[in-house]
Amino acid sequence: MKSVAAVFMVAVVSVTVCHANVLVYEGFGEAINGNPLTGYIGTSKIGLSGTWIVNAGQEMSLRTGEGGQWGQPGPNWPVAEHTAWWLTQASRPLSSSIDLTGDGSFYMSFLFQSDQADHGSQVGLANASSELMAGNAYSGAADKGITAYYGALNGGFQTNCNGTFIDGNWRGEMRDYLVVIMLNKYNSGTTDDLEITLEYYRDTVYDGSPDASRTIALTGITDTFTHLAIKADGWVSIDEIRLGHSLSDVIIPEPATFSLLGLGLLVSSRKWR
Repeated sequence: MKSVAAVFMVAVVSVTVCHANVLVYEGFGEAINGNPLTGYIGTSKIGLSGTWIVNAGQEMSLRTGEGGQWGQPGPNWPVAEHTAWWLTQASRPLSSSIDLTGDGSFYMSFLFQSDQADHGSQVGLANASSELMAGNAYSGAADKGITAYYGALNGGFQTNCNGTFIDGNWRGEMRDYLVVIMLNKYNSGTTDDLEITLEYYRDTVYDGSPDASRTIALTGITDTFTHLAIKADGWVSIDEIRLGHSLSDVIIPEPATFSLLGLGLLVSSRKWR
């Protein structure tokens, strides 16, 4: 059986990043603090064209950060920030489409930071009519938590949730995570199976021992994707999105630091959902 493995990971690092053979990279590196995500282009991107567009929900903001949020010195890390209970979907065109009609191998990665498990942070692929997303969809109930799904564009955010939460059901403490999501596509042309495994690593350090994980098995998945996509809800920031042919293309093994401008004030002033 030939398999496709795609990994979506969440991490921020305090060292120089090597992109290896990454096919797609978005780090929001030329962001201007406070500007909207819609219209952002940047020059350090890889495998992306056009601009980001918020297709549904609230506009996301670009934030440059201030380093040292976790007591560690570090550079400013631009992020895409979401700060309201209003589900948002944003996308940006890929330079080359990603084909999941046959067996193959892909890996992806992204970073997130939030002050509670009850938020939405998903990254994936989309086209004009469908989407393949993976990540978190809130917490605290059986129909929430870590999930992955394929369906109509801007479809059910909580599809396939089963109450598996990120590192328990934490709340009121700022945390950053590396999320690794592995997609294995096989039996193409027959059952078109897609097995998706998500792994969450607190403090963005990939060591093979995740703090939370879940595997979802899908069937009938055969599609070609033209856009990189983000979904977010609640108070969360997303960064360092990567896609490659191997784990080494996208993984960041060094200890990481993730800091956001004024996030401490955000935490103290925000409303719990």
